[in-house]
Parts: sequence; C-alpha cells; structure tokens
Amino acid sequence: MSQFLQVRQSLREAFYPQEIEQERRQKKQQLAEERNALRETLSAPVSREQASGDLLAEIADIHDMAISRDGNTLYAAIEDTNSIVVFDLGQKKILHTFTAPIAKEKSVQTLWWL
Repeated sequence: MSQFLQVRQSLREAFYPQEIEQERRQKKQQLAEERNALRETLSAPVSREQASGDLLAEIADIHDMAISRDGNTLYAAIEDTNSIVVFDLGQKKILHTFTAPIAKEKSVQTLWWL
C-alpha cells in the first residue's frame, strides 16, 4: 500500500506540478471572494409568505404605503380615518395606529381666504 501511495505521489508531481495546484487554490479563493462580494450587493431574501403573495393582513382604504429599509415594517396611510398604521410583517400584526384629527372642510376654505 505504501508503495502504491509513493507511485501515486510521484505521478501527481510529474503530471500535476505544485504551480498548477497553487493556481487552482488561488482561483478558488478568488471565486469565493467574488461570491461573497456579490452576496453583499443582493437584497435580503423574503419570507415564503411574502414571495407567494399570500395575504398577510387586510387594511381597508389604503391611500399610500411604505416598507422600512429592513423589510420588517409596513407603514400604511389610511385615507378615510386620517391615520397611519404601523404593521409588523414578521409578527403579522398591527403594532400601532396614529390618528390625526380630520379638519372640517369650512376651516380649510376659511384659511384659504385669509
């Protein structure tokens, strides 16, 4: 068995020099670095529910909405109630609702004529 390993090693050295092995290792390292750099530029993966388009929650009369940079929070402006709803996408629940008083139509017209 030992003789077999010696023959194998000598054949490897004859037909597969150390320079080639070093080049192969360097190329492998370079590819790993490029792959890691590419991973940093890609956006974070989404959950199965988000990717599938399953209904996470139902909020009526949404005027506008935005998602936080980390993708964990949804902010929705509700036109009829003049409020902002903060929804946690991970927990799938409303965290908070901010409501502002609705101005009377006359007060807006009055301000216009001032």
